[in-house]
Amino acid sequence: MVIKKHSLHGNTLYKLVVIGSLPNGIYGRASYTFQVNAPPTDGACHAKPRVGHVLTTHYKVWCTGWHDPDAPLKYEIIHVQGTLESLLYYGGDAEATVSLPLGDGQNYIINITVRISDRLGAVALFRLQVQVSMKVQLSLYCVVLKFCFVHRCGH
Repeated sequence: MVIKKHSLHGNTLYKLVVIGSLPNGIYGRASYTFQVNAPPTDGACHAKPRVGHVLTTHYKVWCTGWHDPDAPLKYEIIHVQGTLESLLYYGGDAEATVSLPLGDGQNYIINITVRISDRLGAVALFRLQVQVSMKVQLSLYCVVLKFCFVHRCGH
C-alpha cells in the first residue's frame, strides 16, 4: 500500500483497512486507526527593515502567535532563489538577525521562507520579501573623480 505524499491532512482521523484472502476462501482482515499531526497554526512572521543594502543592513526576522500542542517549536529562516535554498538561521528562538545577499531583478527582491516546525516534524510555511540593493558610495566615487580630474586618469 502506498499513500501519496501530501494527501493526508493534519488533525484528521484516518482508518486503514486491509483485507486478504487465499484461493481456498480463507481470509483475514486488519485495521489501523491513526491521526495525522497538524502543523503549527495562527501565527505570522515579519521582517524589518523592508528595504536595505547588501553587507551593511542587518535584517530582523521574527515570528509571533504560533501555537502547537507538540512544543517546542523550531524556526528555520531560508533565503529562496529559484530552486536553491540557503539556510540563514535554525533554532528555537522566534527571532533572528540575518545579513542578506544582493536581491534579484530590477527591484532587488529577496524571497524568504520561514519554516515553523513542531517536535514531531509538522511544518507551517510563511513567506516574506525584502529588498536588498547596492549602497552607492557617492563620497568615495566623488573622491576618485576629483583625483582622476587632477591627475588625468586614463591617459
